[in-house]
Amino acid sequence: MARNRAVDDWPGNKPGWCVKSIYRILPGYIEASFNQNSLELSGPRGSLSVDISLLKTSVVSLRGWRWSCLVLTQLDGNSLRLAGVSNDNASTLAKYLSQTIADLLLFQYQQLGRSARDALKALDALAVCTRYLRRADWERWFSLYQHLSPFFTRFDRHYFFGKCSWYEPRFYVLERIFAEGKAFCRKHNDAFVAEEMARYSVLFDSIESRPLTPSQRQACVQDEVANLILAGAGTGKTSVMVAKAGYLLASGLAQADEILLLAFGKDAAQELSERIQKNLKDGTVVVKTFHGLGRDIVTAVDGKKIKVSKLATNEESKVAFVTKALRELVAEDANRKLLLECLILLTLAPECASSELSKALKSSDEKALITTKNMQPITTIFANLLPHYKASGISQKAFSERLIQFESHELNKRLFKLFLPVYKAYNEQLKVSGEIDFTDMIQQATQYLTRGRYKSRFRYILVDEFQDISVDRVSLIQALLKQVRGASLFAVGDDWQAIYRFAGSDVAVTRRFESYFGESTQSVLDTTFRFNNQIAIVAARFVQRNPQQIKKEITSSDYVEANAVYIVPTADEVEALNATLTRISKIKPKIPKRLLILARYSHLLEAVREVPAYDNLLIETMTIHASKGREADFVIVLGLTADKLGFPARQSDSALIRVVLPEEEIFPFAEERRLFYVALTRAKQQIYLLSNIKAPSVFVDEVAAYENVSVLKLPRQKKKSES
Repeated sequence: MARNRAVDDWPGNKPGWCVKSIYRILPGYIEASFNQNSLELSGPRGSLSVDISLLKTSVVSLRGWRWSCLVLTQLDGNSLRLAGVSNDNASTLAKYLSQTIADLLLFQYQQLGRSARDALKALDALAVCTRYLRRADWERWFSLYQHLSPFFTRFDRHYFFGKCSWYEPRFYVLERIFAEGKAFCRKHNDAFVAEEMARYSVLFDSIESRPLTPSQRQACVQDEVANLILAGAGTGKTSVMVAKAGYLLASGLAQADEILLLAFGKDAAQELSERIQKNLKDGTVVVKTFHGLGRDIVTAVDGKKIKVSKLATNEESKVAFVTKALRELVAEDANRKLLLECLILLTLAPECASSELSKALKSSDEKALITTKNMQPITTIFANLLPHYKASGISQKAFSERLIQFESHELNKRLFKLFLPVYKAYNEQLKVSGEIDFTDMIQQATQYLTRGRYKSRFRYILVDEFQDISVDRVSLIQALLKQVRGASLFAVGDDWQAIYRFAGSDVAVTRRFESYFGESTQSVLDTTFRFNNQIAIVAARFVQRNPQQIKKEITSSDYVEANAVYIVPTADEVEALNATLTRISKIKPKIPKRLLILARYSHLLEAVREVPAYDNLLIETMTIHASKGREADFVIVLGLTADKLGFPARQSDSALIRVVLPEEEIFPFAEERRLFYVALTRAKQQIYLLSNIKAPSVFVDEVAAYENVSVLKLPRQKKKSES
């Protein structure tokens, strides 16, 4: 017969009470112990702890021939079985356990009032009913109050709530939140974005010359800590920047002077400023270049106007300074020998044997070797390296270690040793003249922000052409965001158009956006208003051959049936250019057309000087890099050959430069492929690729296989001597 060893009566609401019952189970005993939070079961085979809040209140007795089994059911449907209870005691014990669980649950519910009120108060602080719920804030709240979830999701919760004096109808929101779990944040934001898009539809319809697309409106309304907007070519990135500022003002999320728009160049900043003033009619929204912002911060902290060195603004002046510094260095024997070794290694094999180098040194004519012309390759490398080396912040030791991985190490280690005193002279020159360079602007501004010497007021930071960001500018943005509680980043860019690695831009920041800026949203502006669907298909297919490019679908607002990308094979590029221009001029001849002639290198555009004028063609020429942000009805691309100065470019930077530039991508010609994409997407109607018939570019060979690309054989043009 089962033996009840000890039973304590219900102790009311006294904290720390405990009820114990011990029952015989063959071949020993099982002990059930209750406290405020759990049921502890122990016996010969081990012990088990069960959270009371996870148990149903009904304990069922299953009667056997001599012994019964008690079944405790959990909310998730799993059950615990206590076997070996005598039939005489099973029913009584089941009722006792059921009542005890119910009493303990009620006791726990009565203690929830303060925590529940705190949870609601914290929700109110997040303004969850009136604004976008940021994921980091939500997850912080959820982790603090997740312990309430079992009590607000139980099927019998309203029975217990009815016995709690603290419960009010407003606590229903917690029931909803815990029922949906972590999905609540996503569902709330989806609904909020839809409501805001409808509420501000008039603003989004009229703020720009063309009503914003749904994807543009969604990007404006989302308000995560960090927001990445992938704006494909011609998808209206400037429009969405202006509209975002307009929405922030209209919704009251920010005052005008709390909004900062950042651009990389003066022209882009000027365009943004003009669009802001025209469409928002509010001149207090701040539009700056990164350098302009850095200058403002440094000036404010130092209390004096800073002067930008000519060495930073004029490439010829910088090269002249490096040349002069090198000439002063060779006055010392050790430096002169080092320079001679570098010049000899540049002409001999860069890794020639020490004996061969020594022999060349002994027989060398110093005066004949150390000339401005001979030093030009070195001065060019050093002039390019100066800003990158400073911006990288790399130590001399780390730099030297990284150099080892590149070929021509014997030459490179001597060049770096020669560079260091030039770099020192450069910084001393800035100090003596009381001037600053662009890298100093960014780095000093970041330091002042980090150390709290400058206080930012910007709650919303909007960055244009984000794919061109460099690591030092990332640090500046991070410092700005940390200055203001709840500050948000709105970054608009396109990893498909990242073409400035040589200037320090790092496309990896866009690809790994969240690792740099925390919880984020990612939106795609998916409709282009520039080029037609035929160009869109070819350009997207081409650029996405690189698996590291972020996948996205870009559709065109302009649909045409005929192919719009043409390959023109030729052995005479000037002749093919003339034939192509003649063809284009005959397309709707009475309508003026804008036309861009592009090339990978500026010297390839010299052939355009021989091109005749056409009354209905407005022709501009420029490099593909310079064409970024431009558009024309028709585009012609020159220089599509497979040689060293062709496209894609096959010459690489000096190892000294490569050490401090962002890491190179694995995919072959990754950046050159993006540059070709930029060329393709400048054209609104048609693009012509003039391809060298003897050594065609690998890019031309690739797109020639696309069904949306046509190969043209244009009629031969008569030369002046033949007419």
